[in-house]
Amino acid sequence: MSGLEVAGVVLGALPLIITAVDKYQVTAKIIKNFRHKEPYIQRLVQALNAQWFCVESELDIIWKETFSREDFIPPPPSPDDFKSPMVAQAIQKTLGVGYEHYIAALSECEQALVEIAAHLRGLSSDTTQDLAVLVQANPPKSNGSYEFTKKIKFALKKDDLMRHIKDLNDATNGLSRIREYSRLRCPVTLQSTSSATTRIVSSFDSIRRHACRLYSTISTVYGKSCHPEHEAHLFLQSRADILLTKYRTPKKTPVTFTVSFGPASHTDVCIPSLATEVKVSEDALIPQSSNLTLSSRGSLHSSQYSSTSTRRVSYQLDAQFETHCKSNTFNYPLGSSRLAPMPQIIQDLCLHLSKSAELQGLHLSQDDHLCYYNHEPKIRPQPSGPASHVHSLEEILQPTSSIKLSPVSRIALSFSIASSVMQLNDTKWYRFPITSSMICLVCENSGRPDSEPRPFISRKFTSSLEDSHALNVKRVMLELGIVLLELWQVRTLASYADECQKPCGTLGARYDLARHWLDVCIDNILPAVSEVITRCIECTFVTRTADLKWIDTEFRKSVYDYVVKPLGKLVHPHIEE
Repeated sequence: MSGLEVAGVVLGALPLIITAVDKYQVTAKIIKNFRHKEPYIQRLVQALNAQWFCVESELDIIWKETFSREDFIPPPPSPDDFKSPMVAQAIQKTLGVGYEHYIAALSECEQALVEIAAHLRGLSSDTTQDLAVLVQANPPKSNGSYEFTKKIKFALKKDDLMRHIKDLNDATNGLSRIREYSRLRCPVTLQSTSSATTRIVSSFDSIRRHACRLYSTISTVYGKSCHPEHEAHLFLQSRADILLTKYRTPKKTPVTFTVSFGPASHTDVCIPSLATEVKVSEDALIPQSSNLTLSSRGSLHSSQYSSTSTRRVSYQLDAQFETHCKSNTFNYPLGSSRLAPMPQIIQDLCLHLSKSAELQGLHLSQDDHLCYYNHEPKIRPQPSGPASHVHSLEEILQPTSSIKLSPVSRIALSFSIASSVMQLNDTKWYRFPITSSMICLVCENSGRPDSEPRPFISRKFTSSLEDSHALNVKRVMLELGIVLLELWQVRTLASYADECQKPCGTLGARYDLARHWLDVCIDNILPAVSEVITRCIECTFVTRTADLKWIDTEFRKSVYDYVVKPLGKLVHPHIEE
């Protein structure tokens, strides 16, 4: 027997064996010592019934998924239906890559039933090793019940009964999991119509546009010869406030990026000392009686403010900086009644960062001039605290790392990373798909496992032009799934590859290894998280076209619905539906 025929045999053998064991239980109660064995017989019957329900339900679901049409719902299948090669071919197409695994799980169910049937005496067959023969020799009556002409005997000891119960339960669980995995690995056909999803994805699109503009401006004012390379650290933000709000935010609500700047370091880990909040808004440069504009030569012109004045994108910088002696923070209240200072064009960002006492606010005009304001600084010493430590996520996931992330921190970190991938897609902030080696974390105190790390990615800027190329969406989602799996398992894919002695250097090898790793550890992962990881690895999302692109609105909505939102609900249960 091979292929899908085993499904019909298992479906026919289960009610026969259940009826026989029930019959034995009734007649054996008169035996004095049966009371010690009866609880295990009852558990065996429960396990058999559970498997019967699972097999029947799973096959019915697969049957309907395969043969249902808009105007026709097929009746439940019978054991004989699974003997047809055409049926097997259709179901194989439905299950996809899970078909062979599903047949193997059915074979495990068959083997467990064969071992139980081998100890049954009184059935109308001399051969109990072949379930197909046993089913044919003991057909049900017209009402579906079974009738036995001989007394049923069942000779099994307690240890054997417990082993068979475990085998039945394992086979049942494996069967239901495989069909679920096959469903997750098939492309989604339902389209998202949620207005909340549309609003949030639109907000993420706006953030992405601001991120592009921020990168372009930094690249322009950083392209100097004072250092071979400059570096900016962009902190990853989940922006949960966007997901939690139930109402539309005003169009002029500022978008905040947390960035740090400095020359690139080739020897030491560059600790982001200038942790800067950059607020991006679409307001006039000076929303007062006069409007300052910047000419192409850098000179300042003042004109009366009117409703027809040009709208500008402003970047407000609240800079924190470190000196050789101590750390200070300068704040200047933008809403102050004092006379607004004149803006000046920044020609060299690195030079102004070295004079951070003069740098109180950055503004980006519509014609891409980056400006700052000079103020009298108000020095506020920061409270002394534990030293910050910067480590890559890959280092933290090593077994020798002294930093241990709590499960809550790892889920929150997964949420931030997944959200940031949506916000930074198709931008130059990352040239390659984000992996655990690219993500760095600022840990305030490496000795506290419950401290919340701040993740960021680094981007180097040089004076030479860079080639622009779009990232493969499937690879981006695969690497995201791998990072989420690594965070849950607290180890890297490379370490798992070494353990399995398998390669992980190419895209295909990483995909195969990630699938294998997920299949092995799926029982130890929360169902919501395992579904997110599976969808990322298999890249099963809603699309308008066959080619996956970030420009596809339905694809972005699907990524939010199936990845960002489920992770967000684990961190913030009140994220709106």
